[in-house]
Amino acid sequence: TGKVLLDREMDHPVVDEIRDVVENRDDAGGTRVTDLHVWRVGAQVYSCAMTVVTQDRLLTTNEVRKRLSVHEEIVHATIELHYTQA
Repeated sequence: TGKVLLDREMDHPVVDEIRDVVENRDDAGGTRVTDLHVWRVGAQVYSCAMTVVTQDRLLTTNEVRKRLSVHEEIVHATIELHYTQA
């Protein structure tokens, strides 16, 4: 519980997987995850909250959720989008 209370970022492959599916796209428009928190909510299932900064005005929270859906272990995501100028 101490790690959760101290809001420590997880040292787990799922953190890298989340960043990869959100950021590493040809059409990413400079998309970056600037704040990411991941919690274990069950046996091998996770919840996450993230802030995404992008120049891609077509990127929506639903698109981010779609990208995350390739990882069945992520069962809930809270996504905040910030759009920047090109």
